[in-house]
Amino acid sequence: MTEPSSGEAAVDREHWLDGWRYAAALGRGSLAALATVWNPRQVRSWWLAHLSQNIDVYLRSPAFLELMSCNLKTMTRSARMVLPFPLPRWRSPR
Repeated sequence: MTEPSSGEAAVDREHWLDGWRYAAALGRGSLAALATVWNPRQVRSWWLAHLSQNIDVYLRSPAFLELMSCNLKTMTRSARMVLPFPLPRWRSPR
């Protein structure tokens, strides 16, 4: 596979940057138009309500609860394990 020349790479890079610039401009224009039609506070409260509901459903799901149970069991099991070698005691400098 041959590497593109520096001129081709620059043209390709500019092509992608132009695409991102156009997308950003369209996004800003869409948000400005949306703000004139809808109250941003209503949109935010609607979004937060749906986010809260989705998080609640996720945190109560059997898969999440099983994962948390496994993690807690692993943490408590490792805390009870005895090391096969003594750890050096830390002494504060005087």
